[in-house]
Amino acid sequence: MRNVSQYESNLLTILLSHFRPGGSAESRALLIRRQKAPRCLSRNCVELIQQFLATGITEWAARQGWRKERFPDTDGTLVRAGRLWKRHPAEEISLSFSQHSVEWLMWLTSANMAAPSSSPFPADAKLTLGDQLLLFHTIRSHSGTLPLSGFLHVRQVQNHPLVWLYYSDILKDAAPEQLAASEFSPWLSPHNIWVFETLMHDLTQAIVRQARTVRTHLSPQDILTAGNHMHQTLEKFLNAINAAGRRDLGVCVLRAVRLVLDAVPQVAPWLSRADLSELRLADRAEVMRAGMALFHQMPVLQQWQRESLSVGFYDEDYQAAQFWKSLWEESQGDTTLQRVNQRLQDAAPLAGDAAQ
Repeated sequence: MRNVSQYESNLLTILLSHFRPGGSAESRALLIRRQKAPRCLSRNCVELIQQFLATGITEWAARQGWRKERFPDTDGTLVRAGRLWKRHPAEEISLSFSQHSVEWLMWLTSANMAAPSSSPFPADAKLTLGDQLLLFHTIRSHSGTLPLSGFLHVRQVQNHPLVWLYYSDILKDAAPEQLAASEFSPWLSPHNIWVFETLMHDLTQAIVRQARTVRTHLSPQDILTAGNHMHQTLEKFLNAINAAGRRDLGVCVLRAVRLVLDAVPQVAPWLSRADLSELRLADRAEVMRAGMALFHQMPVLQQWQRESLSVGFYDEDYQAAQFWKSLWEESQGDTTLQRVNQRLQDAAPLAGDAAQ
């Protein structure tokens, strides 16, 4: 057993909560009270942080990566099948952490996260991918119990791709313009792509949750804000994976569309709770379009399918095209597209034409 101070014990408790489903009540209590930070941490504490990060990330990757899935290899010439550790060599499944992870943990321990008054990093601080994944785990572990506004004045959270992909519907105090397309690049590099692959199942569920939140808002303004945020975030995501040659990752959007359609009967009104009767027709159309933000991603996926159908055997991207076609078929892409068009046509007097 290693000896640490009470402050360091609190910090380690908070760190451990990042990798436990739902966090812990003890860590939430620690996050909403101020504590005076020491000038530095002891060697014992730093070594325990390193140990907990290594084991925590490994256990998280194992929990998320156990499914037998198919993804292209790093050069796109072959589709690998199996669990995460079968598709990627051990040396590929690695992350590096910097002093910014320690600064982040000390900030969490010292500040009252219900109303923080400072940022742990300078605005231009360059975080490693491991640091960024730690930030994401913080928000994901406590998003249901702490307001995200407490984190949003940290620039590295404002432009975090995973935060936007998972929580665009509740980032009311942020602007999607802060998320640059280039922010996706490190996550989509061949060495780091395993992280996104690991998140595919959860990301599908996160998109479904966001679409449900958008359509069940009471306030038209809330629908506008959440829907536009969701639309711009997914648009940037699809543009980024297309540029990286990883269209297959867009299947999470296609699957989410199908799940959302399955959850809402065709005869049910799409915006089930909001009262739009007092809005002008043009404003109602804008709100309806925002409420169906997820469906407006389908033309991009449809275009990818059309392009894949035209790729010949001797073309350079033949394997990628074949893989996308298989994902489209497995996800009932044609049927899903027809159902989306029907939904858009039903809302056409308010939201414009359906995708062609």
